[in-house]
Amino acid sequence: MTHASADHKQSTHTDLHPVPVSERLNYSTADPQLAAAVLALITQNKTYFEQWMPVPAADYYTLPFQQAALAQSASEKLACRQLKYYFSLREFPDVLIGEITFMNIVMGAFCSCHVGYRIAQAHAGRGLMTEALLAATQYVFSHHGLHRAEANIIPRNQPSLRVAEKAGYVNEGLSPKYLRINGLWEDHYHMVKLNANME
Repeated sequence: MTHASADHKQSTHTDLHPVPVSERLNYSTADPQLAAAVLALITQNKTYFEQWMPVPAADYYTLPFQQAALAQSASEKLACRQLKYYFSLREFPDVLIGEITFMNIVMGAFCSCHVGYRIAQAHAGRGLMTEALLAATQYVFSHHGLHRAEANIIPRNQPSLRVAEKAGYVNEGLSPKYLRINGLWEDHYHMVKLNANME
């Protein structure tokens, strides 16, 4: 997908609030200073997360890798190519419990992106992931001018599908062997949400 002409709406970068807001959660943007907290999140949920992700790099579970990845995410935000948010419970703000990433952002006539999300196993099933996805999607729609967000989900991942549906994402169809996940080419549903405020 190529970038369209610059006379279409671009990301504003004039937010009074730099992160989403919701009832039970605090949000943070990607920053290398979060590396230790991110490493704790992914290490504690290694088996739970890996079943739904590509095979990680050999040094993925190390502090230097996470510091570099967070620095790259911060750079991608400045270039308006990616928006990553980590979240925690309001009563335990220093303990990250999940993340949402809006990636492959293309503006111009497209104004769309892909979205990925995950939450710690201990906090799944409480509506927290739905709350976070709903708040974050509304935020990027209103503050960054995105028209469409697409989450690609393996059909047997029913909890993730329920999260997307509750957050207002609609199934636009199935692509066979769409992504290589945990070493296997997997079918994926395209769950899509449109910005109702953009015609």
